[in-house]
Amino acid sequence: MKAGACFTLIAAALAAGCGGGSSSNQGNGSCTPGTSTGVSITSTGFSPTAVCVLPTGTVTFTNHDTVAHDVEASS
Repeated sequence: MKAGACFTLIAAALAAGCGGGSSSNQGNGSCTPGTSTGVSITSTGFSPTAVCVLPTGTVTFTNHDTVAHDVEASS
């Protein structure tokens, strides 16, 4: 059984990225998955840019931008 899933976030038509947060290790391949985490969306991008959650975990996206964004996940 897989211990966790690591998601890479992609926004359609998003021109710039932003820094990571406490729930990720900024895409370096190591992460401690939890049961839930949050991702903020602003005009400058996603924060954090990568997160890890357990297979039954939840990722909550909060859009703080003035335009809508599409979010895709891959594991």
